[in-house]
Amino acid sequence: MKKISFIFLLFLLVFLVSCGNEVVEVVVDDIPNGEVVEGVEATGVVHEVRIESLKFSPTDLEVELGDSVNWINGDNVAHTVTFENAMLDQHLENKGEVELFVNAVGELRYFCVYHPGMQGKVVVK
Repeated sequence: MKKISFIFLLFLLVFLVSCGNEVVEVVVDDIPNGEVVEGVEATGVVHEVRIESLKFSPTDLEVELGDSVNWINGDNVAHTVTFENAMLDQHLENKGEVELFVNAVGELRYFCVYHPGMQGKVVVK
């Protein structure tokens, strides 16, 4: 019985650790009141937004068309990266990441569903 319990706990631990490190990639091609640009190629520039101490850092970010933004949860609690237009609503466990490729210009406001005081903005030029 102890061996079965140990194997179950080991499996559960491996599952939880692997879920927290998942990187989700999303393409933004629809920004409200924005302009979609056809044929945008990736610039290779990735901007990082850290989630630590219940804050997005940096809070406001300006990027170029074709850049990517990568949110990384460094807190010990779960967060979300949720856009006001519901284009993205990604749950992030500790060490979870989501990367966003933008091929539309405009402004994207986002927040954490679990901690509504956590808010940020990405402006795509």
